[in-house]
Amino acid sequence: MKRILALTVLLLPLACSDGPTGPEPVAHLNIHLGDAELGEATIQVGQALQLSAAALAEDGDSLDNRPVAWNSTDPEIAQVDAEGLVIGLQVGSTSIIATLERASDTLMLSVISPPPSDVACRDGDPVLDLAVGEVYAVPGNNALTLCVAGGDGSEYTYIPFNASQGTPLSIEVEATGIRAAVGPPNPYYGPYPGRGMRESAIGYDGRLSASQTFHAKLRAYEDQTFSRLANSVRATPHKTGGPRYNLSGVAAKAPTLGELIRLNVNTGADGGDGCTDPDYRYGRVEAISEHAVVVADTANPEGGFERSDYERFARAFDELVYPVNTRAFGTPSDIDENGRAVIFYTRAVNELTEPNSSSYIGGFYFGRDLRSTTGDYACEGSNEAEMFYMLVADPDGEVNGNERSKSFVADKTIAVLAHEFQHLINFSRRVFENGAEVNEDSWLNEGLSHIAEELVFYEASGTEPRSNLTAGKLEAANASDAFFDYQFDNLNRLIRYLQGPSRASLMGEDVLPTRGAAWSFLRYAADRHTGDDGPLWFALANSTTHGVANLQNALADDPLDWMEDWAVSLYADDAGLNVDSRYTQPSWNLRELIPAFRNARDEQIYDEYPLDVRHLLAGNVAEFSLMGGAADFLRFGVAAGDTGAVRLTQDGYPAPPYMRVIVVRTR
Repeated sequence: MKRILALTVLLLPLACSDGPTGPEPVAHLNIHLGDAELGEATIQVGQALQLSAAALAEDGDSLDNRPVAWNSTDPEIAQVDAEGLVIGLQVGSTSIIATLERASDTLMLSVISPPPSDVACRDGDPVLDLAVGEVYAVPGNNALTLCVAGGDGSEYTYIPFNASQGTPLSIEVEATGIRAAVGPPNPYYGPYPGRGMRESAIGYDGRLSASQTFHAKLRAYEDQTFSRLANSVRATPHKTGGPRYNLSGVAAKAPTLGELIRLNVNTGADGGDGCTDPDYRYGRVEAISEHAVVVADTANPEGGFERSDYERFARAFDELVYPVNTRAFGTPSDIDENGRAVIFYTRAVNELTEPNSSSYIGGFYFGRDLRSTTGDYACEGSNEAEMFYMLVADPDGEVNGNERSKSFVADKTIAVLAHEFQHLINFSRRVFENGAEVNEDSWLNEGLSHIAEELVFYEASGTEPRSNLTAGKLEAANASDAFFDYQFDNLNRLIRYLQGPSRASLMGEDVLPTRGAAWSFLRYAADRHTGDDGPLWFALANSTTHGVANLQNALADDPLDWMEDWAVSLYADDAGLNVDSRYTQPSWNLRELIPAFRNARDEQIYDEYPLDVRHLLAGNVAEFSLMGGAADFLRFGVAAGDTGAVRLTQDGYPAPPYMRVIVVRTR
């Protein structure tokens, strides 16, 4: 999607993505600033803007190393050199045109005067005079200086939000005529009056560090091999009347209880190759249900699960995980034609965690196993099955000294299956059903898997979305256990984002804050989009596009605008401000719920809602960098009868339009 830019400083040229460099003709040419396509830009006299142009073939592949011709329609307003470096010369407008073969693209450029050096409201400047709870939003290029009325004594929260897909912005905010804000919400709005809720069995600090690193490697491998798997599917004839996604054309032998099965557990995450360097383990079939084959590694540590435990996990997969996920996202592939997923409890998962670590890897699915062992795109080490690899109980720490009790692993296993099942459905339907050319972006894929965990919570607890759940409501519904089993980790990840919202992106790399923010935004979007979640989840998981483009198709609106409103809702929801419904989160009352957490000693974990809100003070300059999809929250007051002036700049110049500024009156 084209983004709009207004400011800028000298940037390095965009590095073209890897792609074919053959003789294909250029079908499309897109002007870029960094990683964002650009349709309009505003710079100041004397500023420089480094542009690049991405050339694409008809099939969308990048065409590298082709010289682009640059031209300015009015070189007296702005000049552009042969490398795409633009210099603003005088106030006015011009067009910057990039041409390559028969393709071209045009950037509409405005050159403006530098802003005044002082922060002040001048005669004729409009003055915001908002009611309590009223929200004012404006693009960054129109937010150079905002004048805010004091009325009879007012307070505001000022929220810059970077509505881009990843371009960081260095921001400065300074003000005159303001004072400190003292009233609520600052940001906490009040404690839960009851006894509070217990903490999860394991603290959240650092617990997924090993997991996120490992899963990032798996998803990167899938991204690299996605096209090979898609080509394999397209190259394999489907049997008449059979599943369209069968790769081998030969139905797998139905498993039998007690049978030994050889499975490759090498993912390539720690060296080697998951296809050509197999690490075979033997597992015994311990349970068979309608949708699951549960297999236990014969070398698992002593004191682990018994057959009755595996039968219970199979029932939970059939009765809870499978129906919830398939209703939301669709049915998975069935390449082995046995109608079941293999759930392999193997010490190989435990071995992925470093010795004596407080973190752990709960399990994973691996797209490698959906590839055929034969054919032009063969993966010899594929297990040719829909399957999951699961953490096993290890009470004595036999594997790397990491003790994992039976109760701990059992408590986590269903949520892990729900999470990984969404990944499997998403990947397999993209390849086998929908003919996608590219995998889903990690942040959106992980967000959907965390939604899967939340959906399992609703099903298990009997609660529903859009109930504004609090600790009291959970206890009244006897839903506290289900909350801690399936949903608590989602809130813990969101807390990481709330504790540093300007330093993380909901569209960023696969880290805890991004996962929490992506889950929260998707829940917000579903609550805002429709009274029924199902069509949205299905549309997102059954798309040939990915990332923001996928969201735009599913929402039929600009998701970056919705992300801006979501950022406001993190502050305004359940804060007693009577804001418009688009700034609320109908499913969860986070301001009440998070401070209700208690640890095993019945001590309160959070004294207040943990959103990082800072004070903006007159004479001080708040400087920070905002990732794409990140926000900051600044509070200030204006004395009765006075007018405050707040200025936002990017590296000393007006901010671009995709930098949004939102002002909420709180008092």
